[in-house]
Amino acid sequence: MEDIYKIKFKMGELIQASYDFEITHCFIDSDRAKVFYGIVIDWKNFSHGNYFYQILCTDGDTRFFTEWEIKKV
Repeated sequence: MEDIYKIKFKMGELIQASYDFEITHCFIDSDRAKVFYGIVIDWKNFSHGNYFYQILCTDGDTRFFTEWEIKKV
């Protein structure tokens, strides 16, 4: 059966991301209000077509963002 939900960002795409603290909670205070750049290395469907994306950021850290927190560069 074909997946009815489509991902917005594919592996290897360059993205810009920042946390939306009204919806998503980040545990590292220094990450608040920062803008990150990186590439998509994985994704997981967490609810009815909403995805968490694993991003390898340019600072070398791997972070997780929801679909609405990232955009293509």
